[in-house]
Amino acid sequence: MIALMIHGAEHREAVLATLRSIAGLSSYTPERFTVVVLGDAPADPAALPLEVAYAASVDGFDLGTAADGAYVELIPAGLEYSPDAFDVFFADAAAGSLARCYIHREGAYAYRLNRTVGREDRGPVTLDDADRLWAGSTPALVPLDVFRACSSDARTGGDPNLLFAEAILATGGFSVLGGKVTSPQQHEDALYGEQRLFTPDWYLGFLTRWVALLERVAAQPAGAPPYLQRVFLYLAQLRLQYNVDRHNKNALDEAQLAEFAELLARGLAAVSDEEIIGAVRKPLGYRRSMVAYLLKAKHRAAFSPRAEIDADGRDVVVTVNGHEVERLSEVRLAIDVMDSTRDELIVSGLVQSLYLTDRLALTARVGGTDLPLPDSGVYSEFSVFGELQRRQPTFTARIPRSLLAAADRIEFVATFTEKTAAHASTGVPLRLNFRRPSAKLSDVPGSYWIACGRLLRAQPSGIAVGPAGALQRLKAELRLQRRLLGGERVERSAALLRLVYFATRPWYRFKRDWIYYDRIILAGDNAEYAYDYAAAQRDGIRKNYVLAADSAPATRFREQGKPFLPHKTLTHRLRFLNAELVFATHLKPATRNAFSWNEQFFRDLFGYRVVYINHGLVLDDLSYSLNKHAENQSRMCVVSHFETETLSDPSYGFARDEIIETGFARYDGLESRPTRDLLLAPTWRYYLNRPQDADRLQGHNEEFTESDYFKVYNGVINNPRLHRGLEEHGYTLTYLLHPNTSSHVDDYRSSSDRVRILAPQNSPGYERMLSESDLMITDYSGVQFDFAYMTKPVLYYHHPSIPPHYRRGAFSYEEHGFGEVATDEETLVDTLLDYLAQECRMPEAYRARVDAFFTHRDRDNSKRIYEAGHALLRERSG
Repeated sequence: MIALMIHGAEHREAVLATLRSIAGLSSYTPERFTVVVLGDAPADPAALPLEVAYAASVDGFDLGTAADGAYVELIPAGLEYSPDAFDVFFADAAAGSLARCYIHREGAYAYRLNRTVGREDRGPVTLDDADRLWAGSTPALVPLDVFRACSSDARTGGDPNLLFAEAILATGGFSVLGGKVTSPQQHEDALYGEQRLFTPDWYLGFLTRWVALLERVAAQPAGAPPYLQRVFLYLAQLRLQYNVDRHNKNALDEAQLAEFAELLARGLAAVSDEEIIGAVRKPLGYRRSMVAYLLKAKHRAAFSPRAEIDADGRDVVVTVNGHEVERLSEVRLAIDVMDSTRDELIVSGLVQSLYLTDRLALTARVGGTDLPLPDSGVYSEFSVFGELQRRQPTFTARIPRSLLAAADRIEFVATFTEKTAAHASTGVPLRLNFRRPSAKLSDVPGSYWIACGRLLRAQPSGIAVGPAGALQRLKAELRLQRRLLGGERVERSAALLRLVYFATRPWYRFKRDWIYYDRIILAGDNAEYAYDYAAAQRDGIRKNYVLAADSAPATRFREQGKPFLPHKTLTHRLRFLNAELVFATHLKPATRNAFSWNEQFFRDLFGYRVVYINHGLVLDDLSYSLNKHAENQSRMCVVSHFETETLSDPSYGFARDEIIETGFARYDGLESRPTRDLLLAPTWRYYLNRPQDADRLQGHNEEFTESDYFKVYNGVINNPRLHRGLEEHGYTLTYLLHPNTSSHVDDYRSSSDRVRILAPQNSPGYERMLSESDLMITDYSGVQFDFAYMTKPVLYYHHPSIPPHYRRGAFSYEEHGFGEVATDEETLVDTLLDYLAQECRMPEAYRARVDAFFTHRDRDNSKRIYEAGHALLRERSG
């Protein structure tokens, strides 16, 4: 009665796993199930109590031999059923109430969209029920006649979403089977989709197939049903969302991007504007910026938002083709930074309007005074596939302490600058969104902050300002405590830690704490060297270097008798809350210092200033992550005037005196001790690997070995001419993976015993490796500058198939780099062999570039960083 057709027979073990689960079905009998393995390399299930047929393809098996009323399910190799997966089907069959289409629930990760079909849903779900959506991630069990009527694209198994869509169009809906299925494949809307290798077919093939379906259905009098429109929107949005801002996967070239845009417009033509605009609501729940992008992608040149003051003159309404898409009264103002000095309150953020960005004037209304807030030019871009779609206006409000003292409220008012004959320009107080730890306040009810002698409280469309006496502070804390204690476990634990903070604050008040951290599980970067110098200074300040207690560097610290602050301990949290300075090589100090899930409950207590000592140089355009709004960095410590030039761009938002050319602390430990070893050390790619979390390495990307990145560097370490050159000249080569790709260390293999492959956590440490290497090969990695600092040669390998994930800045590798640039493997090997023949000596031309690049070439970098911290505190205290 059921034909289970398994595709992917080349994966023998996966096929066997599926066959074993079929044999374990509580409803399995040979009379009920026909099992077919599709492909040219069938697996032999001789050891299983199962009858299996084989066919080269779906069309190669005669489904006509199946009994009348047979159902068909196409499944991928490796999918496993729970024993009761088909019990509902046979119960319905016995009752004579079989549905025309069934779907299985997922046993592991579920599509986010699929959660709209709740556990109690047995069906049927019809095409009129457009809020109980299923993406088609699990196999669909359909009657034989329905399966035969589906397109060949749907019946190959390559696009299960398409088969599901065509099936429900034919059947009118589906019912839910009992039990569950577990697939070995990563769902395409997996939360951490960056770990997937995206191919052109995932974009273009998907759209080609779905456009054919949508255009066929749209040609019918009723058009495409809303159910199908929403499923398509969801699947299309995935292809876009994984390429937003710096997440561009670089999977499509220019011609393919043009084809994608054309196909997307054709697909969206079958989707109503109402459905696109309504996608901000659940079950889709899109960001408003994505909705705006989809509307523009659909209408292209005809896209023309219209903004007008409404009839009563109190609001501004934006419409697209007569459909309302935005109201000024609903626009949010995101606050990223709140800070204070002796003389003023500083508030920075951006206006989150999608359609009015160039037609608004922003002011801060403090009491009865309006302060104009022009666009500050800080980075606030939204891009898709690397193409800028829009930027939102940013601002910095400086509110004098004297003005704040007389005010009871701060509002941010947006005024529509276009007047009409009927109405003058209208000003609307914007709703507030406190979106970063540096915002001090949060959207948590009851959040407050003391600044400039006033108590500030977050409200939906403003900031309440009041007295900050002891009684008012106590009342504010009690209100917040009641809110937290009445919440979930995370909120209750936050309430307890706040109480511990206030109880211990009198003792900490007489202590001074500075926090230093690199990667919590790796260490050995600028923060450790800066910490070593600062800890030796007798200034009454307690220096704390944060490490995961079970990490290899922690063992090293213990052996050296060097103290460290164990990560995620109560002591760590309390010292961080009381710290006056944080010296960071990576941003997001709160997240990296044990406040990852609950930082919004402690923002008012974060009193630290950030001295950013980086782990790489700021030469390329990193304004998307290192701008002033990211963490309100008080100082940016750099090594070169090139960095100063880059960071002085308005998109970063720094004042000139906030950028200090101190040099990197880790340079103090560099001493060249060449051992006839070459170092290959490329950086990572955001479109292949996620950044490392604070206290753990990232997982393995199963598709990594199919990427150009892997193939390019695996080719280098297996180049026969390179191997012969190493042997002839007596050198070895170490391939040191970047920490964000270190989980792939076992994917690489070299046929030469003169090549070794290391992950950072298994290496003797950066300082030793850099000191003992004779020559470095890299692409864009910041460790090139450590190497050049010792006046040792650097070669650059800029293969066109693996572009960087950031935009180029003021530094040109051709004009300012410290060695030759190769764009293909053979040129790289040719240049490298020339260096080996010359005993890896750096040419004079590149020595001159080194001298011109670094502001300091001494061993006082850590000292300058230490002094910069003290100077910052003196400045703040007056």
